Amino acid sequence: MIGFKVLARGAWMSVAALAFMVTGCGPELEEAPAAPEAQEVLETSQGALTQSGQISSPGARYTHSYSAAGGKCRFQTIAGTLTDTYLSLYGPSSTTTLIAEDNDSGVGAASYIQAYLHPGTYYATVRGNTSTQTGTYQLAMDCYPGVRYRLHTEDYGWEKWVLDGVMSGTWGLELRAEALQLYLLSMPGVSIHYTVHLGGVGWTGEYANGATAGTTGQSRQMEAVRIWLSGAPAGCQVNYNAHVEGIGWQGTRSGGAIAGTTGGGRRLESLKVWLTGC
Repeated sequence: MIGFKVLARGAWMSVAALAFMVTGCGPELEEAPAAPEAQEVLETSQGALTQSGQISSPGARYTHSYSAAGGKCRFQTIAGTLTDTYLSLYGPSSTTTLIAEDNDSGVGAASYIQAYLHPGTYYATVRGNTSTQTGTYQLAMDCYPGVRYRLHTEDYGWEKWVLDGVMSGTWGLELRAEALQLYLLSMPGVSIHYTVHLGGVGWTGEYANGATAGTTGQSRQMEAVRIWLSGAPAGCQVNYNAHVEGIGWQGTRSGGAIAGTTGGGRRLESLKVWLTGC
């Protein structure tokens, strides 16, 4: 949402959640909903990949498909006998929805595109920079680590998934965040953990890798959050910033520090999460 309702409405997905039940005296912290869209792509996503291609006739094009785990991804041509390329990137799961295109941002007259992508299948189309050029080349494709997340918000339900520092939630509407899901992209062997502080309940248990922390359908506000990594390389950390009722943006927290408030009854309204050093 920009301004009033953050990217949520028109902006731009896990594993089973731990179940924690409190009967008669508190909320039911429920399991995560069904696996989000394109979860199957995550399971079959490709790591760094280099493919060979050839433009054999004037004006021809060659299309490469890439199942991206998501995050900050790059597509770069490497010159062979075709020294001057033109690269177009389409997706997700579409060969007609153009994301970006480039002529010679790479080495020499090679092409280079870098874009933040959600998990999915993308298509990189290569041609000669002019209609008469032919020859061979290679295309290198890979994604850097990222984090994907969303809030469940009063009146709106689950927000759309966002990436790497984009705001999820609202500000200026006096709406509470109620639950949180987040998971890592392109970081095999690393887990993201989180716990939320709920009004009338306190801190929930620890959740990880896409499980739902918080409640839905109970009109219960999130008030604070802690997020941290396990298995991460040295220098890699998760950062986050919370927008809080009556305070606004609090400033960056990292490595399990509390963002939000406890004991003051202030609702958490929106959240930004991103990685550094990974």
